[in-house]
Parts: sequence; C-alpha cells; structure tokens
Amino acid sequence: MIPTEIYSIEQRKNNGVFYTPNFLAEYLVKKVIHYKSLSSIVSVLDPACGDSQLLRYFSTEISSKTALKKKIDIIGIDKDINAIISSTAKFSDIKLKNINTKFIHADGLFPTGKNESELSWNQLKKELSYSKGFDVILSNPPWGADMSE
Repeated sequence: MIPTEIYSIEQRKNNGVFYTPNFLAEYLVKKVIHYKSLSSIVSVLDPACGDSQLLRYFSTEISSKTALKKKIDIIGIDKDINAIISSTAKFSDIKLKNINTKFIHADGLFPTGKNESELSWNQLKKELSYSKGFDVILSNPPWGADMSE
C-alpha cells in the first residue's frame, strides 16, 4: 500500500504528505548527475524522503550509469513511520549491488530530537560516520505543511 492512501486529504495537507512525482524525480536526479561527478558520491541523503522516490530513482540511475566499485550509502529520513516502512520495502524489491540503505524514523528538522536543528544534525552525522556531511542531498520537502503545532 502506498502510504498516502491511508491518510485523508486533510491529514495529508496538514502533514505535507504529497510524494514526488516520477517526472520530477527523474529531472532532479539527472541534474545532480550532470553537475556532480559520480565517482565522488559516497553518500546521498533525503531528509524528507516520503516513499523514497528520489532515492530509488537516484540509486537505479547511478547503478545503470556505472558499475559501482564502491559502496554508496543512501539515507532517508521521514517523520511518518508508514513512509519509512514503505521505503524499506520498496528498496528491498529493487536489489541494487553496492547500495547500502538506511531509513530513519525522525523529523528531518530535528533528526535526533535535540531542540536545536544544527546540534541535532551534527549528532546524526556523527552517528552515521558522516561528520563532514553528505555528498548529495536530494529532497522535495513537504511545502505547505502546517507547522503551527
């Protein structure tokens, strides 16, 4: 089941649960690959991954462009547990060599729960052994979500 199907329109609007369409995922990934050397990519992050459309398209595209000789870490974060479950399942279906995936159930603004975003991200990067950051950040964040609460 696609996670959006389990939410009402009102719930989707309030939480920004609108996933990236295929054409946009393809466009963004092709732009990244055009501007970033594939050999320099070791880590890819989507801090609001939803059903991981961007990460899946990126993984498939990079695998088709080159025989990966090194491992690439694909990291997705989403506050919706159903999105994390769906992403994990969808990645397990595509069987890509040399692609490691990690999906984290957390708010992409404060991924470790600390009240300050920068401290929270620094802690997460340290936990993931990426203290210097990620090579690529792909995202189509939940624009229009109700952040008043």
